Amino acid sequence: MTEVENRLILVDTNCLIRVYFSPLRPVLNRVAAGFELKTLQALADELKHIANRRNEFAWLSAKAIQDDVDLAVLPLTKAQSHAIDQEASDIRKQGNGMLQVYCMNQGINLRQLSVADAKVLAAALELSIAMSTDEWPLRHVASAYGYDDGNPVELFSSVELIALLEKEGLISREDRMRTYADWLKFGENLLRESPLIYFKAFGEYPPDAQH
Repeated sequence: MTEVENRLILVDTNCLIRVYFSPLRPVLNRVAAGFELKTLQALADELKHIANRRNEFAWLSAKAIQDDVDLAVLPLTKAQSHAIDQEASDIRKQGNGMLQVYCMNQGINLRQLSVADAKVLAAALELSIAMSTDEWPLRHVASAYGYDDGNPVELFSSVELIALLEKEGLISREDRMRTYADWLKFGENLLRESPLIYFKAFGEYPPDAQH
């Protein structure tokens, strides 16, 4: 009987940071409910930049975290890197057009995709893997794309990532609750739907910043 391959999830920088609020080390490259968390070199570099330049995230420079991120970088061929860069350029152009229309219709401040945002989506499409982000503009644009087989891009949020870790037994319910509370305490910009996602994932209301 052949072993089923784990599905890969490409984790963007903000979700990476949030996962490291949990006490689990290492987080990446470990199987969690049939999934494995990976990142891109550009995102690993971005996390290191944040750790070095922002005092509130200096804890990210811990060797255990830096080593974990380095080991989880997806190896890409030159052809894959070239295809991802090209597709990211197209995604950014089309995506920002979509966001301009959406923001105008909603009467909200204009949001745009960063180069890193576009690259995450491009890599997920090129490699036919899932992606994790709490950035609503990126999720909005991703909803207009699909894999070669016609299926929509598989999206995860930070809440769903910790649900995978708990399902695998890598973190406890107490760890999960403390992690979510710490996100709120540190002012992390979670998805607006995060409380609902949390309730669906765990069957209980999320904690507040004090718990």
